[in-house]
Amino acid sequence: MYIVQPREAGHPADFVCAQAGCRECVEGLLAQHARLIPLIVRRQWPGEADYADLIQEGWIGLWLAILHFDPGREFTFSTYAARVIHNRVWNAVKQAWRAEGWLEPQRAGDSLSAILARWQQEQLHQALQDE
Repeated sequence: MYIVQPREAGHPADFVCAQAGCRECVEGLLAQHARLIPLIVRRQWPGEADYADLIQEGWIGLWLAILHFDPGREFTFSTYAARVIHNRVWNAVKQAWRAEGWLEPQRAGDSLSAILARWQQEQLHQALQDE
């Protein structure tokens, strides 16, 4: 008979197990941290991009965070996962903007603030033309 010792949620062994291919560990970690996805997507959703697509990108980001998290580092999983989800969602937003012609292809070295400033200028210019 095996006795399994209960662990707290997000124990480092869960990540090692998930990264080794254990489906139950991956699903458990996804369920534990699923609330991060809509929280981050709502903060970044510009309205023009499809909300369901951004939620899907968030799920992919959470899954990637689980597979690449190093429990030996000095930060928590939720901090790492939030960053990965944020990056994944932001890239999807930029793709949607490019597809709609709101954003020219990104130049090397462009910061987020530079991209947003150009987008705001485009929106202002378009609003003035519409009047």
